Amino acid sequence: MGGVRRKVHSSVRSRRKRSHGPSPITFFFWTFFLVSAAISYLWIYNQTDMAVKSLIEKKEQILEMENINRELQVTIDQLSQIDRITGIARLRLEMVIPPAESLIVYLSEPD
Repeated sequence: MGGVRRKVHSSVRSRRKRSHGPSPITFFFWTFFLVSAAISYLWIYNQTDMAVKSLIEKKEQILEMENINRELQVTIDQLSQIDRITGIARLRLEMVIPPAESLIVYLSEPD
């Protein structure tokens, strides 16, 4: 029985084979996904850039405050010197240094 076989095609299979390219739903999904990924990337990049700029500004403020702190500490050290304080006390407040006193303490022995 060496007959010829015929292939029977159903209408569903023939429709699938006829369509070329992705379906509109798949195309929409991938387009939406790629646009969402691009927007997310740009948003993250922008947030990172703003954070870096803020960090640089804060570091500059810290350096400026440290310099001011050093200057103020030098001023405090100069103003708190004993010679300066005694000079102001003598000249402006007309204070005098009292003379040194000597005390004599007698200890009695118990009876």
